[in-house]
Amino acid sequence: MLDNNPATIDIVADGTRLYQLHNTGAIWRSTGAACSGNSCPGWTQLDNNPHAKALAAAGGQLYQRHDTGAIWRSTGVACTGNSCPGWTMLDNNPAAREIAANVGGLFQRHADGKIWRFTGQVCSGNSCPGWTMLDNNGATVQIEAATSGLYQRHGNGRIWRSTGAACSGNSCPGWVMLDNNPATSTIVTAQP
Repeated sequence: MLDNNPATIDIVADGTRLYQLHNTGAIWRSTGAACSGNSCPGWTQLDNNPHAKALAAAGGQLYQRHDTGAIWRSTGVACTGNSCPGWTMLDNNPAAREIAANVGGLFQRHADGKIWRFTGQVCSGNSCPGWTMLDNNGATVQIEAATSGLYQRHGNGRIWRSTGAACSGNSCPGWVMLDNNPATSTIVTAQP
């Protein structure tokens, strides 16, 4: 056993790295040390922000999404007391509802179904231009990322895989349909 904390609401893994998110917004990185009885000291705190609501990890990177829509990338620096300076802001859009990551990068889904890929350009003040739109389909309700690519699920059950092509204006042809089963309620991917 690595932990026994009832505050844990999410865990993500990236290779041998394991992270957890608590309902308080605290984010922790496992050191790999197992629990001894009820003591589970094998965790290093990376953040303690009550706005943190979701994690994604891949390619040696850890990301978090806040309930405000802000998206952050960890620098790996641990907290010291109440100070947790180890984060770089990548976006600050209140429309952000979901993040997903793979070795190819970071993706986000907005409330209106738009899907965006991070270009690597971090925010400067309130300006966050580092995103390229991949889709603008209001039917999109879920995204998942894996080594094999980026996937989306529509509310009608259709599943699509990204070809990587960005939108050109309102035209977003970079998707191939994989399934159209209306019974589909979720998609799950795995990293090798």
